[in-house]
Amino acid sequence: MRGPFLSGTHARFVQQVPNAVPKLRCGHSYRVKTAFVDADGDLHKQGETWRLIVSMHSIYYEELVLTVCFTPNDEEWHIPLSDRQACQQDVAKNPLNYFEEATLEDASL
Repeated sequence: MRGPFLSGTHARFVQQVPNAVPKLRCGHSYRVKTAFVDADGDLHKQGETWRLIVSMHSIYYEELVLTVCFTPNDEEWHIPLSDRQACQQDVAKNPLNYFEEATLEDASL
């Protein structure tokens, strides 16, 4: 996981880039229901909750990046998913197997 970035840093991308994971909606909150490890080796445990700001594809790093915040008006973080790792490709291709809609009242780090 990369960051933190100041709150609002990635807001402009919501209008400028297409959502890279159409099954996840920008501005909605999600809870991890199946644990996974991101491209940086960070474990995202079951129950972790965040709001999706934007999802975008980074050609430079060959990865999908989920930009999230853990609490309202909080710092923003990147959750990178490598295009070269099968388990991370599965998270990107089948996000509803890993995430469910939630509320930020349930937020946990």
